[in-house]
Amino acid sequence: MAVGITPNERNEYVLLEDRDKEPGDPTRSVFRYRTLTPKERAALEDSMASVDQKTGNVRMNAGSAAHLALKAALEGWDDYLDQDGSPIPFHTEGKSISVLGKNIDPVSDETLARLHPSHSQEIATAIREGQRLTRDEVKN
Repeated sequence: MAVGITPNERNEYVLLEDRDKEPGDPTRSVFRYRTLTPKERAALEDSMASVDQKTGNVRMNAGSAAHLALKAALEGWDDYLDQDGSPIPFHTEGKSISVLGKNIDPVSDETLARLHPSHSQEIATAIREGQRLTRDEVKN
């Protein structure tokens, strides 16, 4: 059955490497994000490539697009640990900023700097593609 999305809906995402861990396991990281609106998705997709007007070369902006997706939608995390096993705090910028055309208090760049690059890409992909845990995955 096809299922649509609800813009601005709150979602949880568990990294692929943590999906075999039981809920409540302190080493199972859960990331909270909101579903992008159609306007935000369009702006994000538009940011993913640019064309040099002089040469006609297409430039892929995957890193910038991932950063924008995280800034626009990531709202928190639980049990994301540093190398010493201590929880990494989640902080926002503490002020309203326009991100993808919407005024929000986004995750801080200092907080994003604490994400492992592979985790950043995986979470950004989940945000872009609207992935979320199914009811069965939440139970597990």
